Amino acid sequence: GYEGIYGDGCFNNCTKLKTVSLPSTLTSIGSDFFMSCTSLVEIDIPTSVVYISSKAFYATGLKSVTIHEGVADIEREAFSCCDYLEEINYKAISCNSILLEPGYVFADSGYLGDGITLNIAKSVTVIPQYIFSMSNIVEVVFEQNSQCRDIAYGAFVGCS
Repeated sequence: GYEGIYGDGCFNNCTKLKTVSLPSTLTSIGSDFFMSCTSLVEIDIPTSVVYISSKAFYATGLKSVTIHEGVADIEREAFSCCDYLEEINYKAISCNSILLEPGYVFADSGYLGDGITLNIAKSVTVIPQYIFSMSNIVEVVFEQNSQCRDIAYGAFVGCS
């Protein structure tokens, strides 16, 4: 297991929660942790986080999210149904996002705005399967001198 995991469903359905400051010692975010926190528009996920569980940010009001370099695992639908998502800054160097089944990590996100801009850091070498599938990604920007060598099966399947 992961150390420093916060309880599953901890803030589930806290619809008036607007901001959260997570501790820099946090390594994992439990399932359904911020699920349906529709007023949560901004969060700084600490660089210490290596694991984001299923539906951790499902149906939140997030507008922008950064997946840092050290994130190793993101479970199914972690950021799905984030209707107002406009920007994803993807920096995870070796993320194993749902290698065994479709994870649809950002599925059904970004549909109530102008779509999502996906910024991929130059240090990213692999884009995991199904991670951005079924989302409203309208622009993908690879940082100059990108080291990306593999875009896995279905990574962008079903994007609008």
